Amino acid sequence: MGKDMDRMAAQRVHKVTRKELNQFGTSKTLPTWKEFIEAVNDYVDEYNNRPQSSLPKTADPETGKIRHMTPNEMWEFAIEENEFEPIVVTADEADDLFRPYEVRTVQRCMLSLHSNSYFAIELEQYDGDRVAVGYDMHDPSQTWIREIERTRDGEELGRLICIAKFEGNKQRYIPLSMERKASETRAKGRLKLINEHKIEAELELNPNIYLDMNREQEMKMISPTVTINDNQEPLLAKQGSNATAKPKTKAAPRMNKNGYPMFSHFIDVMKYFREQPERLNDHYYTVMREDLTIRSQRDYMEVSGVPVTVIRDMLDTYSETMEKVA
Repeated sequence: MGKDMDRMAAQRVHKVTRKELNQFGTSKTLPTWKEFIEAVNDYVDEYNNRPQSSLPKTADPETGKIRHMTPNEMWEFAIEENEFEPIVVTADEADDLFRPYEVRTVQRCMLSLHSNSYFAIELEQYDGDRVAVGYDMHDPSQTWIREIERTRDGEELGRLICIAKFEGNKQRYIPLSMERKASETRAKGRLKLINEHKIEAELELNPNIYLDMNREQEMKMISPTVTINDNQEPLLAKQGSNATAKPKTKAAPRMNKNGYPMFSHFIDVMKYFREQPERLNDHYYTVMREDLTIRSQRDYMEVSGVPVTVIRDMLDTYSETMEKVA
């Protein structure tokens, strides 16, 4: 895509990708982030090894023909001829060049960043002080703590104090990356909306649904209480009887006249045909296609462990098979 692309082709690609994004949240036409990074690196390597008309000429080492140098050849030539001495930053300096920093206050050798806690004994003498905390957006296992130096122009990064390791908190056992934190915050908001839409839809379909739920709850309160002992055996609570309760067996799902389960939720349909794609028919194909056009449905599928891309590919395969048969 871009100004160098054919106008008609660009318009068509734009329409196709936006339609797929709206329907499925992804597009087969667009590369993944990993594929994009690999393509950029390949292009950089290609450019640096391509002869450039603005560079001096040289003999090609393979063909012997005279041509312009590549950028890589020019760098090598300049270094060999001692035309200049490259000043290279150290590994530590290079590692810190593009690392973002945020200001935090040290409290008892610890500090908090992006819902994670980091600890280092070297921070003891900085208790209550403001420090600069550097982090890797993709690796939240540690942070780089620096002093904050005051200058005439304001504040700037000072010397490295220490590298504070992830200490953990009450809610999780692995550090939370900045990317993951943003994704979780966004997902929680979307799930809240999904739940609100679900409640509205249930009330439209069955205005008495909550009356039914309350009635079911009352029946549970009337029935004997079941407890679990150390051996994981269900026992009836003492009510003048020592009889043990029989373990409940899962009831077989009700089937319709065509031999399909009586699905109670659209996600059950998705899970069923994901496990048994050979049973898919035109009716459920249409139903599932319509569900994929609803964004809230797609979001619910992702959090329920049913990837949209898997269902989409299954439906595409079914459609292609039906076209061949026709």
